[in-house]
Amino acid sequence: MAEWQRIAQTVTTPATLDDPFIVTVPCLHKDQAPEIAEWIVEEIQVNVESEDGQRIKRQNAYNAQEAMDRWRREAESLNSAQRLARNMARPKFMQIERHARRAALASWAWLTMPGGVWDHKQYFDPRVDPERGRQFETSGETTRRHHHKYQGYEYFYDIWSNIHYGYVGRYIGFSEDALLDGAGLAQFASDVAEFKMPENRSNTNGEGFRRFDDDTDYLSVRLGISMFERFTPQQLTGPLLMNEITQVEYPEKVGSKIPHTCQGVREREE
Repeated sequence: MAEWQRIAQTVTTPATLDDPFIVTVPCLHKDQAPEIAEWIVEEIQVNVESEDGQRIKRQNAYNAQEAMDRWRREAESLNSAQRLARNMARPKFMQIERHARRAALASWAWLTMPGGVWDHKQYFDPRVDPERGRQFETSGETTRRHHHKYQGYEYFYDIWSNIHYGYVGRYIGFSEDALLDGAGLAQFASDVAEFKMPENRSNTNGEGFRRFDDDTDYLSVRLGISMFERFTPQQLTGPLLMNEITQVEYPEKVGSKIPHTCQGVREREE
């Protein structure tokens, strides 16, 4: 039987070494934010036409002077006796307007308060909404709980309901000032209830009660208001909303917007 024998051993070195290079591994974590954007757009489109939304819109639209002028015009075709009888049942137009505004505010506060039907943050909890809670679960996808990934960032789940608040609120007749100051007042009350000192953010939010609102919440409400001014409900889409969100200068911090890192996801799971 023939035997193998080592005759010689040679080591070669290339004349030149290649420049070092970086291998970029694509992130495999799911972009969850676009799915939430689609859902919030659907919520806006449904709620502006809902029974609650339309009732509040009518209450906000009631104008005492216009109602009084209309009432007077209707009396022009009546004779003297009919006018006299009609004047005895003259409506209290200003009182009706005040009651309509109060009713609109009360309904709005009830719908948007923590745990209200239009407080969307609760639906991320699987105990409240099992299907959506599982769909938007962030474990294994983001570096922080309740933050949802889009491209290189993770966005806090508070922004969605605040965008809805701004858009729907303007659609059903509340002014920009009423919405911004109302959100700030709600934040003030929440801080006091939790024995926290309300923070004055007038340098970013402006004066009035809005100065007490969280800066990310304030920016999100403003975004909803801005989109109302530029787009009809039928024009809204998930991709459009995501594009708008990426243009907002949210502060980079937990509870707002943070960079997404795959290493951060792994560390969260450890």
